[in-house]
Amino acid sequence: MPYRLPERSYEWLKTAPTAGHIDEAIFLWHGGFRPYGDDGQTMQLAAELSDVSLDYQLGWPPAQITSGQLRIDDTQIAVWSPGTTVAGTTLERAAVNIALARGTTPLTIQAVSRNNALDIQQTLAQLPALAFAGPIVNDLQIAGDADTELRIAFDLKKPSDTLDVDVGVTLDNARIGSNLLALQADKVTGQIGYQTTTGFYGSDLSATLFGRPVSVDIGPHLTNRTDTVLAATFQFEAAVADISTWRPISVAIPAEGVAPVTVTVTVADAVAVDIRSDLEGVAIDLPLPWGKAVESRAPLHAQWSNRASPVWRAFWFGRLSAVADFSLLDAAAATIDVTPRTRPADNPLALPDSGLLLTGFLPSLDISEWSSLDLSSTTPSLGQSMPVSVHALRVGQLRWRGEELGELLLGATVEGARVDAQFSLPWLRAAFQQKVLLPQGSAEAPLDGSLTRQLSIDALDLDGLPDMADQWVDAVPPTPDKVSPQWIPLVVKVSEIYRTHN
Repeated sequence: MPYRLPERSYEWLKTAPTAGHIDEAIFLWHGGFRPYGDDGQTMQLAAELSDVSLDYQLGWPPAQITSGQLRIDDTQIAVWSPGTTVAGTTLERAAVNIALARGTTPLTIQAVSRNNALDIQQTLAQLPALAFAGPIVNDLQIAGDADTELRIAFDLKKPSDTLDVDVGVTLDNARIGSNLLALQADKVTGQIGYQTTTGFYGSDLSATLFGRPVSVDIGPHLTNRTDTVLAATFQFEAAVADISTWRPISVAIPAEGVAPVTVTVTVADAVAVDIRSDLEGVAIDLPLPWGKAVESRAPLHAQWSNRASPVWRAFWFGRLSAVADFSLLDAAAATIDVTPRTRPADNPLALPDSGLLLTGFLPSLDISEWSSLDLSSTTPSLGQSMPVSVHALRVGQLRWRGEELGELLLGATVEGARVDAQFSLPWLRAAFQQKVLLPQGSAEAPLDGSLTRQLSIDALDLDGLPDMADQWVDAVPPTPDKVSPQWIPLVVKVSEIYRTHN
């Protein structure tokens, strides 16, 4: 055969078909042989193929062609197949084409697939061109029907520099879940695609989340970073009751209602999740500054990123800041700073080794407003479900039933039934301890029979005592036969009592 093809094409033809049969072939030459290379000379080679394994690119999953056609001429090398399997997914109308134009030898692979979404996801995960999108592809669980259009193009001389992948997946009533977000979207319809130059994109997408419609937007127009693989925004309405479905927690949430939520996911050199809501439509039954009416705004912003430590960070405007790690439900850790701010602090919060840590500064706090709330009527206390620590918590003005008690400084640890607390006011410095005393040789004892409480007062200024003589409801303690488990004896020790003005 006259040596008409570029040298790289011959090299590809020698290595790409690793197995298979040529059932029938035909060769055509048009024009004389001299002078060789005349523009009027053309050649064609056609062959019927079966059971061919085509290793079209090193490192990529080979294509298994049950039957197909090979055609070669002086302009292109082409392979067509009505049925091809790549990485377990059946492709229809697959075409491999090498254009032999002078100066470049681009290879193009095109195919369509009508398969289930899970098979297509598993196939995409094996494509080296999408390896850097692995955090996305591997995080998702997809179920349902999907049609796929695949186009891959690169120059055989320098494939790593010229690779161009375009994958479009059309979903019809599919279900997509995310391990990272612990969320599942149902009735997903529309097209999701990937292009090498622009990353992931979407069109005409719709879905439902928690049974409510979701608006989905995916594309490079959502970010200014040129290295972004994925930028997606999800807008929907979420109910407070959905939180327990999303992240099961052991304490009651004193809120109800439905509010709009916006979730943004970006993937570049790291994966980042951004959640925002003004909480309009949610009523929070807590004292100020955390309580709010259903129609008022209380902007809440939560973020997650795997760039450094994969923890959630939250900022609630004018109310609190928080950081939490839920990766291990049995060893969840969180820090809450109750200092009201209009923007996040410059120094990020640090996580405790385990449990919940409370800290920060409150301008004022009225104890009676909190004592009237029944926050533990339906769930165990935080101390029972996870250890709680209070570190350098300050209250500018502590109040109780209209009386001002002064500035409070509080530190405490609560773990199960054990409590160790230290607190100080301008007129009082004391410590409180509660623990379980087990009899000798006994590993267990009834809580109401073994629990002891002790209040140690280091210093008490009688002039600072508030006048609350008429505030007591039970002036006389109950008789021993009427003592309930809530009436556990309290041992009080006083080291120093004085009057400021004496």
